Amino acid sequence: MISGQAKSDYAGNGGTNPETRPGTNCTGAVVVSRGSDKGTQPGVLILADIRDGLSNTLFVGEKIVNLGKTCCVDNESWAGPGLDGDIIRGSKANGTSWWTPAQDFIDPTVPDDENYRFGSKHPAGMNAAFGDGSVRFVRYSVDPVVFMRACHRMDGGVYNLNDL
Repeated sequence: MISGQAKSDYAGNGGTNPETRPGTNCTGAVVVSRGSDKGTQPGVLILADIRDGLSNTLFVGEKIVNLGKTCCVDNESWAGPGLDGDIIRGSKANGTSWWTPAQDFIDPTVPDDENYRFGSKHPAGMNAAFGDGSVRFVRYSVDPVVFMRACHRMDGGVYNLNDL
């Protein structure tokens, strides 16, 4: 429970631009559907849009929860998620690197965009469902480029699944 509401601990993969603003091209496997008031491009995906392969693309994962900040991300209940960090996470560029999953924390000073990360309360990593239906444990210490490749549905990069 956060602020008296049950929250979902899972989010769709928004790729390398998880903030999915209208008019942006989402690189992840999950997009807001066309026709919604906050729909993004391309709007609707089919399996052929997952060009890196279903077994190589993260679809849904556990999400980091910052218990110190619930104003904008994770502010909706599990039954009424918003269209932001409530339901979308990813591997965004972080300087010369990429976000990797991180453990839940409490810090009200963290900028809102950093709350768009995958993660969990587990001590070593998070669980993630891939497009082929497999569930894999992804370590917090995963190489940032490997994790970015798992989050990007069409970057053409190759990675070893054992490196997650």
